Amino acid sequence: YKNYAVEKAYDGKVSDQSRWIGKADADGKIWLELKFEKRQQVAGVHIYSGYKESDAIEDCYFEFKDGSGQWVKIPSSVLSGNRATALSLPFDTTVDVDTDALRLVVTKTKDNMARVKEVVIWPDNGKALPALKKQSNGHDVEVPLIYLNQTGFNLGKIKRFTAPKTEDGTPFK
Repeated sequence: YKNYAVEKAYDGKVSDQSRWIGKADADGKIWLELKFEKRQQVAGVHIYSGYKESDAIEDCYFEFKDGSGQWVKIPSSVLSGNRATALSLPFDTTVDVDTDALRLVVTKTKDNMARVKEVVIWPDNGKALPALKKQSNGHDVEVPLIYLNQTGFNLGKIKRFTAPKTEDGTPFK
């Protein structure tokens, strides 16, 4: 659907207005391929789907392209009977996800149409995946505000900022 192009699945916006919609092929599958500029280790994904708070992707899995160019299913990403529109899918160590492409394969969803608001891919940095961003009534995910006083900076010294809408303990880089 031209108003719901593939680029909207990874544009940094989680909203009904900025989502990708895919329709089932002859095999009854819907897939979304995401390519990287170079090979990298991937720890997991966050996926936001559906319309408002409903129509979540019910059954799906992720695959990665291995060094020989073959698609390999990631066992810890297999979902069945899902009802959540926001999911965190950490990849376990049963396979080493070192790749330059991931593919979301949807096998069951309402009306044989996948509605993907956003896919966030997390590199493997040895830490757990961050918490999911919260959605509210199908509106954009709220971006935390950061306030920084730039007057009187002492070069080479510690800088401080305030992030009033961010939960305590949220990692910052």
